[in-house]
Amino acid sequence: MVLVLGEWGVICDDKFDLREANVICRELGFLSSVAVKPNSYYGMPNHTRFVLDDLDCNGTENSLYSCQFKDWGVHDCNAQEVIFKMPN
Repeated sequence: MVLVLGEWGVICDDKFDLREANVICRELGFLSSVAVKPNSYYGMPNHTRFVLDDLDCNGTENSLYSCQFKDWGVHDCNAQEVIFKMPN
């Protein structure tokens, strides 16, 4: 889950790979990500308000705000498309 503009939400797994995961992990103080688990791998959360979809980072950004994505809250995702990242 991520906090965006004061509200918690989830990230859709569309286009999401290690580049995006590395940016998130770096923001959280980790060096990198070791794996990306798409398709709600760990189960569907109770809260499925998607705040980011089609997130596209080059992997060197210091913040998700520097990556490309659809407008905040705009998505074409369902509950089976929640991404989870595993920081290293």
